[in-house]
Amino acid sequence: MRLTRTGGLAGITRRWQAEAPEGDASQWVAVIDQCPWDETPPTDSVRTDGFTWRIVAVVRHDERSVVLPESAAVGPWATLISVVRDASVG
Repeated sequence: MRLTRTGGLAGITRRWQAEAPEGDASQWVAVIDQCPWDETPPTDSVRTDGFTWRIVAVVRHDERSVVLPESAAVGPWATLISVVRDASVG
């Protein structure tokens, strides 16, 4: 999993990367599968000084990615972001 957060007042880019710990892959896949990857994220709520998230997940060689405004990073997306940030190696 890779996360990139850009924007904000300072325009600083932050990155996180993590892999499921040994034995936890099925739990991570469940979190990834709960996210609405095929839905188009709203763009009308993008703020000039807001954050933008780029999320990339690879499950069994299937890569999924999405770019979300900060206001759309809720529900399953917020859960996925928290899981990756908490387990991040960088």
